[in-house]
Amino acid sequence: MHAPYFSQTLSRHLLAPLRQAAILAMVIVAVLAAACAGEPTPTPTPEPTPTSTPTATPSPTAIPGPTSAHTPRPISLPADEAPHADPLEWWYYSGVMEDKDGSDYGFHFVIFQVTNPENGDTGYMSHASVFDIDADHREQAVRFGFESQEQPASGFDFAISDWTLSGDAGTHSFVATTDNFAFDLTVQTTKPAVLHNRTGYLEALNGWTYYYSWTDMDLRGTLTVNGQDLHVTGEAWMDHQWGDFVVSGYPSGWQWFAVSTDNNYELMVAAARESDGQVITYSTLVDPSGVATHIDGEDITIEVLSVWTSPHTGGEYPAGWRITIPPHDISMTLTPLLDDQEFTLAFPPNTIYWEGLTETDITFRGEPVGGSAYVELVGYAPPPTPTP
Repeated sequence: MHAPYFSQTLSRHLLAPLRQAAILAMVIVAVLAAACAGEPTPTPTPEPTPTSTPTATPSPTAIPGPTSAHTPRPISLPADEAPHADPLEWWYYSGVMEDKDGSDYGFHFVIFQVTNPENGDTGYMSHASVFDIDADHREQAVRFGFESQEQPASGFDFAISDWTLSGDAGTHSFVATTDNFAFDLTVQTTKPAVLHNRTGYLEALNGWTYYYSWTDMDLRGTLTVNGQDLHVTGEAWMDHQWGDFVVSGYPSGWQWFAVSTDNNYELMVAAARESDGQVITYSTLVDPSGVATHIDGEDITIEVLSVWTSPHTGGEYPAGWRITIPPHDISMTLTPLLDDQEFTLAFPPNTIYWEGLTETDITFRGEPVGGSAYVELVGYAPPPTPTP
């Protein structure tokens, strides 16, 4: 991609690869309808079966478009950690943790908030998964909430069914409990917040959004698997995004990579594909002191090495990547630690996504370096064929 073309298309298209944009369509469809229309109608969920009985799954409704023009302002922290009145918002965590015996686990946890711009009513959806790496086994679950959440004077505090999330000033805690797993975790940032696209503000034809990340958070707490409580420590990555925009999901979508290296760098790479096959790519590199550098798409190459076909949805997902960024002398190969890390409980089905932990083989400035990476793949699972 040539630089002039990239700069011209950045403002139009960069919204798409920003974590969960298609899943935002899911939130609009599933939660806003319920928040505005009352009690939802249960809907069957695809395999695998939920790990515990969630709150009812809402019925679909039409996806609304952006409601207003917007004049951007600087992001201000810690004030902007708190919920906003904008239509779409989420707090998203993923990471790795280890128990005292050296067993490793991956996880992801997210709360989506959708606000009705007409009356301020809010609805919520939460996703959680735990990956037991040694056992090669993963569990997932979902919750919905349809009541407004009273917030503290600073930070945020949510209760979505029996799950909770609270935080302020870069220290956050979250709890999720199901029939098969549970976690009670606290994460604390060790670096400044990273503003993507340099300022943390992105504008597109279909709306606008603010987006920042805590890329290096210390993690500690309790993980429960197989009925056993384990003290765990590790590291997490957190994304916070809010605004007024929509993305339709399948067949458009993206690949998103969050890489943490053992030499204390973090790298986010995103590649959005349009329905016409056009792909827009960009990246943010964070150094050990927390300084962030924006990287244009013309400096990034992403090669898909293999494909995995989901037995649950029939979606064909990339299942291995070679990513190179020559101006920063970065080369890495990422391989899923488990092929089946598809989050099949997303609703509606066209927004099912893959959120997975990978093995890493990284060369950074000529030297091999260890690390971990979470990858998100959206728009690869086609919706089920409607029954006549």
